[in-house]
Amino acid sequence: MRWWINTDPPNLFSVDNASVSGMDYSMLDSSLWMVQWTDGKGEIEYQIDPSTNHNGLREGFYDITPYVPFFDQFLQRLPLLTLDQAKKVKIDLIKQLFESKRQLPFHYPVAAGDYWWDATDSSLYASTAGGVQSAIVKLNEVISRLNGLIPSINAIDSSICSQANTVFGQVNSNITDRGNGLIGQLQTMENEVGSAVVNPANAALNYQNSSWLATINSTLQRNSVPDGTGSTMFVAAPGLSGNIPATTDRLTYLTTVLNSTFIYVGTISYGGGISWTPITNVSPANAQWIPIGSTTPVNVTPDEQTAILKGIADRTNDLFVIKNQKIGEVNALTTVYDVIAYDVLADWPDIPVPPGYVLQAPVVPPSGGISIIGTPSGGGGSGIPEAPNDGVTYGRRSMVWNPALALSGDVLDGGTFISREGIF
Repeated sequence: MRWWINTDPPNLFSVDNASVSGMDYSMLDSSLWMVQWTDGKGEIEYQIDPSTNHNGLREGFYDITPYVPFFDQFLQRLPLLTLDQAKKVKIDLIKQLFESKRQLPFHYPVAAGDYWWDATDSSLYASTAGGVQSAIVKLNEVISRLNGLIPSINAIDSSICSQANTVFGQVNSNITDRGNGLIGQLQTMENEVGSAVVNPANAALNYQNSSWLATINSTLQRNSVPDGTGSTMFVAAPGLSGNIPATTDRLTYLTTVLNSTFIYVGTISYGGGISWTPITNVSPANAQWIPIGSTTPVNVTPDEQTAILKGIADRTNDLFVIKNQKIGEVNALTTVYDVIAYDVLADWPDIPVPPGYVLQAPVVPPSGGISIIGTPSGGGGSGIPEAPNDGVTYGRRSMVWNPALALSGDVLDGGTFISREGIF
């Protein structure tokens, strides 16, 4: 956001690429000549000697609160103002108020004394730079140590792979190969059992079926003959007294299954591990910070540093919530009139500042409140805000007041509007 104020007639006010004249600057210090704001940074230029038009050096400021009322006056005077343009101006103001307020001094007593601390971005960066540098040094140490471990890890990996391959070779030769030999011998044993046991047994069964059973069956076929006494006696059938021939087959002994023993697998030797010295933690250290209003640094402990930075962060979070809330409220408005009437200064929390702290507020009187110019609370029936009370004739166009030609007392000269009050 860029804007500037010039208090010389015709009292110009410019925001971005749009300008209006006839602004009422009676609230400003009469010696103030120019106010300029560019991307978050403001400068004020005072007129030291009006008779010689001599101006002093510019002074810096970052709190735009005293100048907010002039934006409402600017929007009222801007011709052909659209709703989106009005919203942009108000939202830019809300964002800048957030930036200004979050960087106000922060109060936090420490053991060294009761102090206020600078919360601007540049000071916070300087306050944390030491801790950041310590963290970078420690991180670089960790990186260096880890990089040094890689060759050792690679060497161990190579040693493990080499010894593992040796183990695999021993397993293959002492277990796999011998196991395969055992399977072959078991197959031979199976063949021998078949020829020495199964075959003779089958032959014996066949013999029994063909010889023994036939003989036994023949014994059952007995003949009955008279015994001479009138009784009957039984006589065995012929051939019952024959001898059963014995088999000549014999079972053979099985051969030895394994003719050698397994050998022990070689062991992997321990390499002794990697030499390692534990990395020490970053030791919190006291810092030397300069409080507001002091020219010499004071001692701030690590816990106090944390508390101060956390307090500033918490305050920023609270302001961030309000900023988003107000932006949402502006975006919800539906008329230019409502946007101009919206109070961007409302709802912000009261943020105290150190005694004697100067916020560069050029509004007169410095201790008084800020009067809003041209708010809807004044006349102009039907809710229309009153025109600025600055001696200039105004007409209503595009929902805002614009300088107009009076029926009497005004002069036209080729396009330049001249009134009794000045040129516009």
